[in-house]
Amino acid sequence: MPEQDAVLAITSESPNMQGQLDLIWEHLLPAFAPASASISSVNQELQATISSLALPLEKSPGQSAWIKKISKRKFQLENNDLGLQHMRLSFSKGKCVVELTGEKENYAIHCGLGSWKTGETTFPGNELVVKPASRASGIRLKKIAANGYWKDENTFEMTWRYIESAHNDVVTCHFSTEGIKVAFVNSRVKLNPNNKDVRPELKGTPILG
Repeated sequence: MPEQDAVLAITSESPNMQGQLDLIWEHLLPAFAPASASISSVNQELQATISSLALPLEKSPGQSAWIKKISKRKFQLENNDLGLQHMRLSFSKGKCVVELTGEKENYAIHCGLGSWKTGETTFPGNELVVKPASRASGIRLKKIAANGYWKDENTFEMTWRYIESAHNDVVTCHFSTEGIKVAFVNSRVKLNPNNKDVRPELKGTPILG
């Protein structure tokens, strides 16, 4: 925007880019006009707004009896296209650590309970490219913020946000007497119901002993 001596950069992958441009035209562009308020007061208001921004967190209706049964227990996974062999969820105060053992690589993701836990992962998830199945970006180590909550007595749901992109994964673990089922849904599927997450549902049974 040469008349305003400004450059605007947007990180997103929205199906409605025109809608974003309309919001910029409606709210941001008029803010460049001279105003009666001093720059310092505007900056203070801006800093107060920024400091109050936060991603919403889901709240559990209560603790699940499954925690004592499955925490730190290893599950043997059925053969799957991701090459994952074992899975373990370890619950502690305010945190759940998800460990996935693969044929060639192991993964650990720390999820906050009632908060976000940040870290890095190479898990093949919502890549920073248009198609989730693609690895063309060459980016494997991704910064992540994760949290989880008990959606109901038998369902533990996690949100893994890839904080350098516009996307996230919702990972749902359902427990029963038969074992565990794990489903992956990436944010692109939510944007377009015609899309389908390429990752298979994982099924596993607890290893006794």
